[in-house]
Amino acid sequence: MELSSFDLVIFDLDGTLIDTEVNSLVAFQKALEKQRVYITHDILGNKTTGLSMPDCIEIIKKLDIANHIDAQRVARDWIDIGAQRILNAPKEHFNVAGAKYILKQLFDNNIKCAIATNSVKKNALLKLENSNLRSVYPDLPLYSFQDVNDVGKPEPDLLLHVAEQFNTPARKALMVGNTNADMQSANRARMKSLGFTGCSLHPHARARELASYGAHHIIHSFNDFPNII
Repeated sequence: MELSSFDLVIFDLDGTLIDTEVNSLVAFQKALEKQRVYITHDILGNKTTGLSMPDCIEIIKKLDIANHIDAQRVARDWIDIGAQRILNAPKEHFNVAGAKYILKQLFDNNIKCAIATNSVKKNALLKLENSNLRSVYPDLPLYSFQDVNDVGKPEPDLLLHVAEQFNTPARKALMVGNTNADMQSANRARMKSLGFTGCSLHPHARARELASYGAHHIIHSFNDFPNII
């Protein structure tokens, strides 16, 4: 896969450029506990990783132990708890190894990049600020599912919106992400997809799963990123 084939690279945020999926799950877990719903970290992650906040809450509400929850309150508490945890973390605490280097290489080679995330925009921007990624790719744009009427990945709307902002045909864009939803979204948008397993506890199993959801190529670290020359 040659990057020269693409005019735009779209990165997922959590679990790709920054390793904050655990932080988000802990915040969700604590928000649910405020309403006396207790779900283990593993079960919560298996059911919701990679999905947008509204989709995550809707999935959990279908469980018998959680059908009474106030969705708006859970969302508000989830955002607030997650934001506080990010603010309390040291700078670049969540950065994935090699992410800054790759973004600098892309910037230096005039390759357009953007972030497309299923995170709430307020928290996503806090994470981006903590990461210092814009120190190597100034004004790196970030788009959230909230920019497309709360329609998150795996639907194609967010990726197509990003491509439209850059006046780039979908076939000339590459999606880099770590979840099944990222791969599905790219396929539905008719974009090529690059699966990333660098934040996974079981990278080879994750690679097989991403491939089954249509990843065109898999990398285990940013050292494996396609040659940008």
